Parts: sequence; structure tokens; C-alpha cells
Amino acid sequence: MAELSAALQNGDAQITLAVLVLAVAFFISGVIAPELVGLLSLALLMIGGVLTPLQALAGFGSPALITLMGLFAVSAALFRSGALDRLREQIASDRIRSPRRLIALLGLVVAPVSGVVPNTPVVATLLPVLEAWCRRRRVAPSRVLLPLSFATLLGGTLTLLGSSVNLLASDISEQLGYGPLQLFSFTSIGIPVWLTGVAYMLLAPRGLLPDRGLEANSLTPDQNLEGYFTEVTIPGSSSLVGQTLRHIRLQRRFDVDVLELQREGERLMPPLADRQLEAGDRLLLRITRDDLLRLQQDKTVLLAADSLAHPPAEGGQTMVEVLSDVAKKFQNNGFRANCDLRNEKIGFKIRDHSIQRVPFIVVVGEKEKQSSTVSVRDRDGEDLGVMSIDESMDLFHSKNISRKI
Repeated sequence: MAELSAALQNGDAQITLAVLVLAVAFFISGVIAPELVGLLSLALLMIGGVLTPLQALAGFGSPALITLMGLFAVSAALFRSGALDRLREQIASDRIRSPRRLIALLGLVVAPVSGVVPNTPVVATLLPVLEAWCRRRRVAPSRVLLPLSFATLLGGTLTLLGSSVNLLASDISEQLGYGPLQLFSFTSIGIPVWLTGVAYMLLAPRGLLPDRGLEANSLTPDQNLEGYFTEVTIPGSSSLVGQTLRHIRLQRRFDVDVLELQREGERLMPPLADRQLEAGDRLLLRITRDDLLRLQQDKTVLLAADSLAHPPAEGGQTMVEVLSDVAKKFQNNGFRANCDLRNEKIGFKIRDHSIQRVPFIVVVGEKEKQSSTVSVRDRDGEDLGVMSIDESMDLFHSKNISRKI
């Protein structure tokens, strides 16, 4: 205790403690982006004389940081190359019918992958697949989120590359004169920890995992809700005819998820990677806003939603762009908004989203496009009238709605 009191009387220690408290406060409040908080803390330590400029900037050349940056590039190439398509297909297959089986797959397959790839891109890649699985099986996503997180963390203990903390520990060990850690320095301890953790997740009482229902959960991050549902058709002249989804790499070219294939009135569900595409096939996609606009310019597919809207006047906007802009306005004001661009009748879409208990449904058609308004319905499908976007947001705020619309 005396040593701690003596250390706190040191001016550098007091400045460091104050900067640490300030940084934690900013991290918790979210007022400033995390990366800016880190840079601000570094600047304050330099201004306070705790660190020299050379010491402060030395971290940017750290081998641990450079290695981590390289791993993110390698992991991005790994996912876009299709190396993990088989894993995605396994999760979406009919053999994984229960949360227990899914947890086993996550623990025994996903965890080892996290031992050589940073867990952040692993989780980001699997979220859409898990979301589709949960909706199809009517399982609350909250029951698989924690096992996914724990599986990637357990896998991170297997090798030096499994976690940024491991790389940092190796760098500090070398700076202190103990030498760097080797790739498999953690493995002898990590394997028992991994297996014990997986066994616990499989055997632990099911009640330990929260069940928050389907409505209140979304596996996509709230900060980047730019996902849109749309349909594309395969014209007879397309080069995709006769090819499989795995071969054409559509999901990596446009960063989309193929949720359904419609053929001659039949709806085919994942896994779809090995199915040959035929002229007239219709694909239901989940896609980002930027890739949605790129997809419109691709000559190998036709955006089915385009058939619902008149061509824009010169200098005007297509219906897709209008819907994207409307959704973006809601998202920028704290609402979770997704676009449904399926080529279905509006009544079907309203009933579908009412079943999902979406608090409010915003409808934008040609009439609303011309008048810059939206038509609003509640979760029961009751028409609340046509109003401006600002008026609709006032309505949502008055109902204390900040969730999905």
C-alpha cells in the first residue's frame, strides 16, 4: 500500500491515471469514436511530458501491430476466396437443427479457425448466416451469440496469432528481454482450455443462455444497418446460366447473402452454393446499399425491384435510390431501418413484417416518391396516413420507438 501511495505522488503517474480515467469515460459514453480516444490519450501523454514523441510513436511500428494488420488482410482474402464457404453451408444445412448442434459446430470448427485468423472478421462473416439460421429455426439469436463469442475467444488461445493480446504479450516479452513467444507457445495450455470450454458450453444448462425472442434481436451491428433485401432475376442471355453460386462468386463480388432461390413457383432455401442457375431464376439477396447500386449496373442480372418503378427522369432518382435515402435518414436519426425490395405485392410485405412484429412499417411508392412523403402503418397493419419523413420520426419518438422499422 505504501508503494502505491508513493507511486501516486509521482507527477507522471498522476497524469497517466487522469488520462486513463478520461479515456475510460469516453469509451463508455461513446461521445468520441474509440480510435480518436486512443489518439487523444496519446497526445495528452505527450503534452504532459509522460512520453517523448519518439516513445509515443514507437507503437505504430510495433511488430505486433504490423502482424495484426497483415492478418486482417489475409483473413479478408481467405473469406473472399471462398475457403470458408463449406462452413457457412454447414451452418445453413438441415443437419444443424438445434442450438446444441450449432454450439458444437461453433466450438469444434469455428474455434480452431479463430486460432489462426483474428476473431473479429470470423464473427462478422458468420453473423448473417447465424441470423438466417435463427429465423428459419425460430430460435432467439441471443441463444447463439454468446456461444459464438466464447468459441472465437477459446480458439484465440490456441496459437500466437489467435488474438491481438497474444501478439502484444509477445512484443512486451521481447522488450523485457525474455524473447518473443513462438507460434505454438500457447498451444499446450490452449488445447485443454478450448476443449474444456466447448464441453461446458455443450453440457451447461440451457437456461443459462438468455431467450430474448426474435423481435428484439438482430445480429447485424446497430452502427451499420445498411442491409437491404432485394430480388434479382437471371435473364436468358446471362453468363450465369448453367453456373453454380459457388463458381460465380456472387457473394464475394458484391458482399451479399443469397437467402432464397425461386424457380417455377418453388422456393429453395440454403445451402444453395452447388445449385445450377437457370434462366428466369429469382434470387432473394441481403445486400449493402453501395453494392445494391453496383448490382443495378451489372449486366448479368436484373434487379427485380426495377420492374415496380418507372424509370427516373433525367437527373432523377430510381425507386431503389429513393428507398435507400429514406432508410439512411431514419438510420442517421437512431432508428434501425431495413429496406424490403422483394418483388412481392405490397399487401404481402405488410403482412409479412406485421407477423415479425416490426413496430412501424414505412411504405414508399411512386406517389410518395413524387411528394417526398411516406405512408406509415403500425405493427397491426393499420394505416396511420401519409406524412413527411420528419413527421414520421416525430411519431416514432412520441411512441418511444428506436428499434426496427
